[in-house]
Amino acid sequence: MKKRLRFWMSGCAAVISLALGGLGDAWADDVDPKPGIWRTSRFDMTQTLQRLRACAPRHGLSVIACWMPRQVRLDDLNADTAAAQSILVFATREGGTPVLMASEDARPDLPLSLHLRLRSDGRVEVLLPMSPPGDELPNELARELTGLPLLVAEALA
Repeated sequence: MKKRLRFWMSGCAAVISLALGGLGDAWADDVDPKPGIWRTSRFDMTQTLQRLRACAPRHGLSVIACWMPRQVRLDDLNADTAAAQSILVFATREGGTPVLMASEDARPDLPLSLHLRLRSDGRVEVLLPMSPPGDELPNELARELTGLPLLVAEALA
């Protein structure tokens, strides 16, 4: 029997916090927090975050949350305060961000989010999450999710 994907839209800070909870502590230099494809940025963490944020509106998205473990605000970032890991959560054109659960007991996932990490060798990597099955999502949302790699490619170019 096929597992049914649970899906809803949210702008609720509590839901976003729940989905992000504990991720930062679990990241090691060579351990991926969730399945996906890592892309290496030629920019430092600050520039990478700023470029991703600047590209979002051109792709119909906005930044709904930026999580950094050291309580650094995105607007206050500079080379001296860049976090070693960060997560950008995007909102759709209609507002809110999709939340998915693969099963009843799964942690909520934010597919319109990018995970960034500063590796020990100084490179910044951006995680492109695996896309959920498109046949279980509204068409517009499926297009926005498949457009996320284009946003990242533009920002890292």
